[in-house]
Amino acid sequence: MTRSGVAEHWTKHNSWPWTAPPGTWYRQEVFGAGFGYSGPSLVQSRLGTKGFPENGLGELHYVGATSSGAMQHWRRVTGGMWEYVTTFGAGVTSGPALIEGTYGAGNEAGIGNFELCVAVGEQIQHWWRHNSSGGPWTLGAEFGNAASRVVGLLQGTYGTNLEIIVQRTDGRYQHYWRDGAGWHAGVIMV
Repeated sequence: MTRSGVAEHWTKHNSWPWTAPPGTWYRQEVFGAGFGYSGPSLVQSRLGTKGFPENGLGELHYVGATSSGAMQHWRRVTGGMWEYVTTFGAGVTSGPALIEGTYGAGNEAGIGNFELCVAVGEQIQHWWRHNSSGGPWTLGAEFGNAASRVVGLLQGTYGTNLEIIVQRTDGRYQHYWRDGAGWHAGVIMV
């Protein structure tokens, strides 16, 4: 994301066909407008594939927060251009964290839900999107306190829990996780 509020898609050239020297970074495309906050929110999904997203297959998905506090979802199909999907949420003042999880997938090669966490008003919002049906973004939970931004989001192998690290308003970090019973506050770290 640039200071002017647009997103830039950059690619590093690493393989044949050698149209640029190995290791060369180049800008492929500029898209969107009005972005104010960005986070770890670019994923290569299983959407558009039959199996695993390898060899450049699988759609790229990006969610950024606008300066007006909403989030914009964009996608890029293999070989295509970035295209706007939808706008959702309100009051966002930090970049979101996005993954494609295993919830909603029939097996390990199936299409899973998008899971997104973002800080809003010192709380954390968990949003999800059912990708098999292309459904809308759904606010699943609001939890926590003193949250400044979500630093990272993952789905672990222990019970397939979702786990996040949040930077707090006091500058410290806190772990949260979600299991079948919902979201839980973990330890606060220095």
